[in-house]
Amino acid sequence: MALIIGGFLPWISVPHLFGLIGPAYEGIEIGWEGDGFLTAGIGVILVLGELRLRRDSQRWFAFAGGVLAILAASIVFLDFQRILEIDPAAGFYAATDYGIYITLAGALLALLGCLFKRIPGSAQRVVTAVSTMLWR
Repeated sequence: MALIIGGFLPWISVPHLFGLIGPAYEGIEIGWEGDGFLTAGIGVILVLGELRLRRDSQRWFAFAGGVLAILAASIVFLDFQRILEIDPAAGFYAATDYGIYITLAGALLALLGCLFKRIPGSAQRVVTAVSTMLWR
C-alpha cells in the first residue's frame, strides 16, 4: 500500500531542486514526471496479485513480486541519483520530499515480504518462534 500511496505524494521540491517557483511547476513534484505512476502501478499489481493468488502458485508470484519490488526500488534510487546529478544548492534532503521516501519504504517492504514467502514453512515457524521470544 505504501507504493500506491507514495506514488501520488510529492517526491521533490521544485523550488529547491530547480529554483522555479509558481503553481505551474508544482505538478511535477507529485511522483516526479511519471515515476510515481510506475511505482503505484507496481503496487497495484502486487496487491491484486496477493489477493488473487494468495494460496495458488506462491513460488512464481514471490519471484515475480520480488522482481517488481526491485524495479520499484531501482526507480527511486535512479531518481536519487538524478537529484545528486542536478546538485541542488539547497542540498539533497531539501530537494527531496516525503513521497519518495514512502515509496522507497514500500518497495523495500514488498521485497522483504516476497523474500519471506520464499522461506520454507518450517523455517518460517522457527523465525516466528524466535521473534516472539525476543519481543516478550
